[in-house]
Amino acid sequence: MTLKTKLRKIYFAFSRQRLKNKSFTLISNNCLAGCVLHDFSMRFDTPTINLFIPFPDYIKFLTDLKCYVNKEIEDITGDSPYPIGLLGGGVIRLHFLHYNSFDEAVDAWKRRCRRIHWDNVRIVLVERDGCTESDLKAFDELPYSHKIALVHKDYSNIKSSFLIKGFEECSELGNVMTYINSWGRKYYDQFHWRHFLNQKK
Repeated sequence: MTLKTKLRKIYFAFSRQRLKNKSFTLISNNCLAGCVLHDFSMRFDTPTINLFIPFPDYIKFLTDLKCYVNKEIEDITGDSPYPIGLLGGGVIRLHFLHYNSFDEAVDAWKRRCRRIHWDNVRIVLVERDGCTESDLKAFDELPYSHKIALVHKDYSNIKSSFLIKGFEECSELGNVMTYINSWGRKYYDQFHWRHFLNQKK
């Protein structure tokens, strides 16, 4: 284990003690939800683990979350090096990046869908994988009490946006799950996750 990994574990050991909300679902369009839940040593009570959902599919997914999580998933992997599924009758693409097979991915998806805390859902958008300003505006209008859009530049017209510094010269966010320094800090740590998760329902 590297020094920065050890320092990160020590930091979150203290931060976990201040996390009052212990039963929530964190939905994101990529692996970020899994990383945050891992940081806080929380069970994966969300289907969006080890995958990414491109845009505008993710916005469509969020417009009727309860409906889509109960839809069947069609295998459209083809020549892809990882499994790809089509959710909701050909509407939403699920790129199962970190799964060995389509069946394994679907089993994990369905198992975690059954764990969703419908009375305590938190929504995250990471501005990449085809995300446009139109997608951000649509996200801003979604009727979720707790949502945040992590973005690469200032969008004063997007109320739910939060600037992740370090990608201002890029066209979108890079990999926010990489380390910034040797102290164990990552790009996505710029957002205060504990406060976000502790917000009242």
